[in-house]
Amino acid sequence: MKTKQAKDFLVQQTTEQATRENIPLSDIEIGEIMQISRQQVINLRKTARERLRRRMDQVHLASTSDGQRNNSGGSMYKGKR
Repeated sequence: MKTKQAKDFLVQQTTEQATRENIPLSDIEIGEIMQISRQQVINLRKTARERLRRRMDQVHLASTSDGQRNNSGGSMYKGKR
């Protein structure tokens, strides 16, 4: 078995075991699967969180009756401070 084949086999086995045992993969393991660096995985996670936050804000704004936040200083929570 060549080095790349052995590496691919180990990555596949690790992924399958983590899935069965409900264990999250590390950034390094995800990078190996996607053939990108650990830092690229970190950057992709950050970008995804930011995009999700923007979309959640859009849904929140669309669900309000007038499409604007309340007048309590921009907070979406009502009540006294």
